[in-house]
Amino acid sequence: MKLSLLAASLLVALALGATTATAQSEATVEVRVWQGVSNASNLHISARPAGGSWRTLGTTRLNMSGLSSRGTFTYGDITVAVPLSGARAPSQVNVEVRVWQSLSNALDLYISARPEGGSWGTLGTIPLDMSGLNSRGTFRYGDIEVAVPLAFLGRGNTNETRFDAHHLDDGSLFTTIVVWDAEGEALEGGDSAFGFRCLRGILETTFVVTGSREVDHRTLVEHSVDDQEPVTERWRVTYGVIGDYFFAPDPEALLERLRGARMLQIRLVDERGFVRLNDDGDIRVYPHDVSSLLTTPAQINIERCGDEGWR
Repeated sequence: MKLSLLAASLLVALALGATTATAQSEATVEVRVWQGVSNASNLHISARPAGGSWRTLGTTRLNMSGLSSRGTFTYGDITVAVPLSGARAPSQVNVEVRVWQSLSNALDLYISARPEGGSWGTLGTIPLDMSGLNSRGTFRYGDIEVAVPLAFLGRGNTNETRFDAHHLDDGSLFTTIVVWDAEGEALEGGDSAFGFRCLRGILETTFVVTGSREVDHRTLVEHSVDDQEPVTERWRVTYGVIGDYFFAPDPEALLERLRGARMLQIRLVDERGFVRLNDDGDIRVYPHDVSSLLTTPAQINIERCGDEGWR
């Protein structure tokens, strides 16, 4: 049975030549829990990184002094260091393992796992099958393999979508996933890009028109997904060296709207409802192929932006 720690935060390199990073996406730990046949409170644990040696950590007595918030379970924790491999990956990650024992029935045991400092809810709580029995018949045991998802660190491309994820100096995880428009330089004012970014637990939707003149801050954004009816909203606008930046008022809602979508069309509309025109008098439409937007390796960082342990 597997739990998952997805390894790594992925960054969107806006450089066209970025290549996909190969980094370990999860840290797998093998756990064996022992319980005395004559004394159900006599609990021990063995653990190792997948393919490692049981001798590295040995078998230790579990300190079950923890108590659940409802007072129905006691628990004990251990930490397992798992070596990692792959580009831009740290040398190891710590996986925290927790064993739960029911106070009403000491034979009921459960296990949880998470990346260090993460959320126990990432993988949930799994009942242990304690049907194993040692050769002397003094201990029963249960085995489980947990694969914990890690935040990926790297950059690359998935089709036309670029991703980039890295740690800042303060330790926070900065992730961007961006797709450029379908028309490229044919657009007046240059390219446009659409994507998501997560910085210090705050998720933002970003739409930028590069090389654009500063638009009126009262400009509205009209966007449609595939054949759905368009939605018109006021997005916050800022001006930068690259161009005009627009930020959606509800990035989580837009993220949900784009699940399974193929094409996102964006127009800029003035307060009277007129669509902005380019210098040739044509309606300015910014199309973005978003079919791979939520399939990049960096997706997990965007999905978990703001969750405990996912900064």
